[in-house]
Amino acid sequence: EAFTTGTLIDVVEHLGLKDVKDAYAQTVRWPGHCEIWKKLNELHLLDEEPVRVNDTYIKPLDLFIALGEKTLQYGPGEGDAVCQRVEVSGVKDGRSAGYIWEFMDFYDAENDISAMARTTAFPCSIVAQMIAKGEMDTPGVIHPAKIGYDEKISKKFFAELKKRRISIMETFRSPFN
Repeated sequence: EAFTTGTLIDVVEHLGLKDVKDAYAQTVRWPGHCEIWKKLNELHLLDEEPVRVNDTYIKPLDLFIALGEKTLQYGPGEGDAVCQRVEVSGVKDGRSAGYIWEFMDFYDAENDISAMARTTAFPCSIVAQMIAKGEMDTPGVIHPAKIGYDEKISKKFFAELKKRRISIMETFRSPFN
């Protein structure tokens, strides 16, 4: 199942994309994910208001987290997966057109690194290394999406991701549907 988890209007505004009409993010989970969280919420296990248990007050959420950390761990050989897909559609050269960028990454059992860690930490590390080597000289804080505006920097960035076995596939479609 998938559900919208927010808009990307702040990104659109930051990048100055005045003609973008709609931008949003969706999260994909296994079938039944939302129903499970709904039940946990109905049971008040996600509440932050402390409740009395014997002579102690405890937040239900703290109890849920403590129990989950003990029991909701991956077993041997198990791991996570991350998939991301970006679709852009519009008009190019007077015709409807669109681009799709997508990747899928999996738990790295050899190095014991989750897909979530790989796909969040590696990009940060790559940019930090590029800055340290003087390969990025843009002063101040820049939005991560702006890396794509500099062809030399973006080529280096994506080449470094590929070295870490994260390859982003690009597809162009015209007409786009």
